[in-house]
Amino acid sequence: MDQVAIQSPANSGQLAATGKLGVDTDSVIGSDTYSTVRNGSTVDLRGLASLTVGGQSRFYGIDLLQGRASSRGAFSSKNKVTGIAIPVTLNQL
Repeated sequence: MDQVAIQSPANSGQLAATGKLGVDTDSVIGSDTYSTVRNGSTVDLRGLASLTVGGQSRFYGIDLLQGRASSRGAFSSKNKVTGIAIPVTLNQL
C-alpha cells in the first residue's frame, strides 16, 4: 500500500495509517527506528528504511508522522537489500 502505519494502541495489533510514502516500492523492504535519548527521555525519533523501487534498493529517511519517504542514496545495483538495523550508541543505554 506504500504507506506508513503505526500500531496504536501498542500491542493491540490495530494499525493506523499516517501517510503515503510517495514512492512505489515492491515488497522487499527493511526498516528501523532510531531514538535519541537525553536524560532518560526521547528527544528525537527517526525512521529509516531500505526500499526497492524500480528494481533498485535505496536508503530512505521516513517521516513517521506524515509517512513521506526521502531518498538518502542508492545501494550497489549488485545488492538487493532486504533489511537494515541501526546500532544503538553507548550514550543511549
